[in-house]
Amino acid sequence: MKTGKMAFVIVLAFMLITVPLLGARADAMPERTVKIGFSGPLTGGAASWGFAVLNSYKYYAEQSNKAGGMKLGGEKVFFEVIGLDDKYVPSETVANVTKLIHVNKIDYLSVESGAGTMAVRDLTEENNIMTFSGGWADFLGPKYPRLFRNIFDQNASALTLSSYVKNNYPKAKSVVVINMDNDTGYACGKSSVKVWKALGYEVLESLHYDVGTVDFFPLMTKLMAKKPDFIDFSGSTPPADIPLLVEAARDLGFTGDFTSGGMPDVPVKGVVTVGIVVGDPKETEAQKQYRKDYMAEYGELHSWWEFYGSGTYPFFKNFLPDANSADPEAVYKTITAPGYTFDTWWGKSYWFGKDVWGIDRNIASWVPIKRGTGDKWVQMEYVPTEDYMPLYKYVTGD
Repeated sequence: MKTGKMAFVIVLAFMLITVPLLGARADAMPERTVKIGFSGPLTGGAASWGFAVLNSYKYYAEQSNKAGGMKLGGEKVFFEVIGLDDKYVPSETVANVTKLIHVNKIDYLSVESGAGTMAVRDLTEENNIMTFSGGWADFLGPKYPRLFRNIFDQNASALTLSSYVKNNYPKAKSVVVINMDNDTGYACGKSSVKVWKALGYEVLESLHYDVGTVDFFPLMTKLMAKKPDFIDFSGSTPPADIPLLVEAARDLGFTGDFTSGGMPDVPVKGVVTVGIVVGDPKETEAQKQYRKDYMAEYGELHSWWEFYGSGTYPFFKNFLPDANSADPEAVYKTITAPGYTFDTWWGKSYWFGKDVWGIDRNIASWVPIKRGTGDKWVQMEYVPTEDYMPLYKYVTGD
């Protein structure tokens, strides 16, 4: 009798322990790891661009992972970010992306170089890899539907900066344009020359210099002989090159100012560039928190140009949640649906570009403009998308 009671107690105890465990296993969501590959400059003159983007992906991925993952379509999704240095050299981008696709088996790709994006776009399209580029070059097109530019393009920069000069430097009548000798540089130079001419300026020269140049006196000596009123570094000039270019121009007697789409990391006196001053009243709460967390982690701010890039934020906050899936094909169908809009740090945005590149894959974003004093950056203007969009006729027409 006692033996029977003991057996009953043992069975009951076993059931009380195992049934909840079985129930928990039945209710547990399956887990999945999404791999995000990154290729961009992490060394050299453009390193601040690369670190800022790579770190932004790491930031949002870590936030999500620490919160227990992102629940999408019945799965608990975790993120792994794999970052590789391409040194701002397209051949290195090709090697990196080949490895990321075939060895690391990535689900999504971020490329921080226009020239690098040009070099890998066939490779990524052949492998059906959704790619988000923070680079400037004319790499968008109907042949590459899975390729998106998630910052405003070189045309938006050229249009807003040259218009600012037109309105604020009435004595300036001539300009020289300087870019790097790569696909990004030629795309930026093409846009800039068209815009300056359309606004009535005489473009005295459009030059391209070799990647890795450190002595800019020969180049500037040639340009100073033309006596320009303004110097435009356009959009391909890396942050570390701009102070050297300005120094060479000043040493040769140039007293005018400069525009630069490729924003320098330091507030170089006389450089008008795109960017928002950190701590500006228009900085949103999301930006402030990100800045605080970023500096706590890395001890310094990397380039604003990508630090406040619009693309990383909606990837985690909209693209995947709106698709309710981590599957790239589901995300692709969601974000390319007609009328799709998404959140950025600037507010609601959308994809445009069909009239320019034949497909709507470029983010619409307002463009902030600031000017360096030597000691600090001063915010000058904020140009909404609707203000510069009509000016695209200057870069799309022959």
